[in-house]
Amino acid sequence: MAKLTVFISWGGEQSKVVAATLAETLSLIIPSVDPFFSGMIEKGVDWFEVLSAALKAGTGSGIFCLTPENLENRWMHYEAGALKAGFDDHLWTLLLAGLKPTDVKAPLNFRHHTSATKDDIYLMLQSINTACGSDARAEKQLKIAFEAFWPKIEEAIIESTKIVPSTTPKAQTEKQLIEEVLVAVRGLQEQLSANTVGIPWVSPHEFMNVPNWGLSGSTPI
Repeated sequence: MAKLTVFISWGGEQSKVVAATLAETLSLIIPSVDPFFSGMIEKGVDWFEVLSAALKAGTGSGIFCLTPENLENRWMHYEAGALKAGFDDHLWTLLLAGLKPTDVKAPLNFRHHTSATKDDIYLMLQSINTACGSDARAEKQLKIAFEAFWPKIEEAIIESTKIVPSTTPKAQTEKQLIEEVLVAVRGLQEQLSANTVGIPWVSPHEFMNVPNWGLSGSTPI
């Protein structure tokens, strides 16, 4: 049986360090897996052509290393659409930098979400191993191999948390601005109430419903 190609998708430096480590260790943990990581494409080669060929020739299996900064990454959306093809049994997300499953929207909201913990990552590797069919590694050997390479994977996850994202997601920026405005409004009302009688209290939800305040698409906190 041919090796199971597992496409490792990433976007931004936070996810790249983890994706690169998975690409390096995955086939050592599961020998029947052939990982594809775009960071391995040689310089001077047509990057898009190699990427497209890998997506077309793949088995529809992939790991998407997600962080708050790449949830809207168009390349990752393209890769997800190319791999999914109506099914997502062999697609997994690895949630980094504090992401929760509820943070992930289409087209990256696959059936299998994986938190960046040892137990959950092992469950993901178990699923990938099972997808190898008759070439799957014996459970005992899989566990031993995983234990051997887990420190390297864990080190990459920890390293990713130290990397400052290159961009701040728009939704996060707006939420921070909303919180700052609400704090300022509350402080102003406290000052007024100390010196003035009859100043009405404006709740956060009432404040958020004031039209044309300058943040389109924002939602109440």
